[in-house]
Amino acid sequence: MAIDVSRPVEERFRARLRDGTYRSADELLDDALRLLEQREAFRQAVAHGLAQADRGELREGEEVFAELEADLDKSAPE
Repeated sequence: MAIDVSRPVEERFRARLRDGTYRSADELLDDALRLLEQREAFRQAVAHGLAQADRGELREGEEVFAELEADLDKSAPE
């Protein structure tokens, strides 16, 4: 597949390959697409949360933070 990009975008792309951040164009593009998908998922989650707030479906902050801390404890390396 051939993709036409502007010179500044091409330079940024080539710079990432040159500096060793990515080993291949495929790896760089895969990471870029993964980050784009994460950003889209984050925006959807925020929109969902705002809709819940608009409906009055709110939770106490202390409850939310306790749940987040428990999740972090579970995912922490042993």
